[in-house]
Amino acid sequence: MITNTKYILLDDEHTKHMSCKMCNQIRSADVILYKLSGSTNSSQDLKPSSSQKWDYIGYVKAHTHDIRALTVAVPISREDPIPDDMLPDKSGARKHRKKGKPVDFTYHKWAHLGVPMLISAGDDAKLFAYSIQEFTKFSPHDICPAPQRVPIQMVHKSVFNQTSLLLVQGISDLDILRLNLSTDSSGRASTKPLVRVKSRDSRKIICSAISNTGSLFAYSDQIGLSLFELKKNEIAKSPWSVSRRRLPTLPFAHSMIFSSDCSRLILAGHDRRIYAIDVSNMELAYTFTPCREEHEGESPPMEPPITKLYTSSDDQWLAAINCFGDIYVFNLETQRQHWFISRLDGASVTAAGFHPWNNNALVISTSSNQVFAFDVEARQLGKWSLLHTNVLPKRYQEFPGEVIGLSFSPSPNSSSVIVYSSRAKCLIDFGKPVEEDEENDLPNGNLSKSLEGKLVNMGLKLGKGTNRKRRLEEYQLEAKSKERKNFEILPSKHPVLFVGHLSKNSIMVIEKPWIEVVKSLDTQPVDRHIFGT
Repeated sequence: MITNTKYILLDDEHTKHMSCKMCNQIRSADVILYKLSGSTNSSQDLKPSSSQKWDYIGYVKAHTHDIRALTVAVPISREDPIPDDMLPDKSGARKHRKKGKPVDFTYHKWAHLGVPMLISAGDDAKLFAYSIQEFTKFSPHDICPAPQRVPIQMVHKSVFNQTSLLLVQGISDLDILRLNLSTDSSGRASTKPLVRVKSRDSRKIICSAISNTGSLFAYSDQIGLSLFELKKNEIAKSPWSVSRRRLPTLPFAHSMIFSSDCSRLILAGHDRRIYAIDVSNMELAYTFTPCREEHEGESPPMEPPITKLYTSSDDQWLAAINCFGDIYVFNLETQRQHWFISRLDGASVTAAGFHPWNNNALVISTSSNQVFAFDVEARQLGKWSLLHTNVLPKRYQEFPGEVIGLSFSPSPNSSSVIVYSSRAKCLIDFGKPVEEDEENDLPNGNLSKSLEGKLVNMGLKLGKGTNRKRRLEEYQLEAKSKERKNFEILPSKHPVLFVGHLSKNSIMVIEKPWIEVVKSLDTQPVDRHIFGT
């Protein structure tokens, strides 16, 4: 039981000694709220007077299993404003909105700095947050809507007969799977394990990468780096084989990526430097030291660790992002740092990427559900962001979950990107205007029948027999271009692990139902207790 001057919050474990009638009416997965009538917002006295009483407010059921813990937390993070020179001039612009529009209640509307919230933890391995002050108005917020994400990378057209490959990073091993797509209209797909590489002494793998050709892949553990070459011999009994390539001695990495032409392996070392290795001769090609201001000569590494790396398709630009959201852009042709972008709105960068058909366009998404498009060559926000950053649709700002990845369309005529979280996907077209919200543009609305009919379910196994679920979602982008709104949101039935384009008309989505996470726990949860007779 948790109390303050105004509220008392109970889970049903604290009510099991009440009457049998009460026990038969409630379940141990419910959270119940009582309010102290006649109280004020001050916190001077925790003891109610004789003229005050506890009034029942309501209950909320979010957990599927017993609740084991309740606590009150106060958000302490803050958001820095965007620098004035990064924002467009709004003096002559006016934002028009439709009046009388009902807005669905979301986490972003009640979770604010310094405002207490209730957090519950249950046997279903879930955490939920609740608004204390407006308990019955807002739905519980799922704090952990997805299991531990398995790092997955896809090579769409490898050198092995244009076969699509998946690199799946486990705790101490890497799996390379071949993706087989059916040629009929069913849209079904399957995977076949090709090779598995285990780390030495079962050390934990920190990061991994695979080249665009699919012939090279690498990983780093806490000791060092490893590089492998995947080969195929049609006449051998085991056609697929792996050979280790010797790398120069370098610090272990927090992140790594191959250049688009596969000639360089670029890694962010734990010593806060960035290294580029020439894979043809296995020699160190050059080293970068991220910095906020341009320095003459070599400077000591002072910036936070780099956790994300992205390269443009023409290999001119490298974007390195640190753990706090600062961005360092390097010109790989001149081998110098080109630009530094301070963290935006005080939020970390959750996903990023260079647009494959506009090498100067760097698209990033932040933990505050904002999207920015930069023109890195001009060192400024792109035209789209200058026009639309401050008027993004509310349905996207209330996008379910935190963005975890981007997927660009492979079509040369496409200007769209799919932004996805563990709970939903959103299609953004930078070539279309940003539309105002409409009454039915709610973040958790149902899929239209036409889109729902394009989803084809199929099974997938990724390493060690772990069941995954994949969908192949058919998007008729050209045929439906007039019907589809910009910032269209498609909720996901199960937590999403990975989204990637297979063609201009289809994407692959890998999901993992939460019940599989619960089943994988060492100790199985206890189902709801039944009290009374």
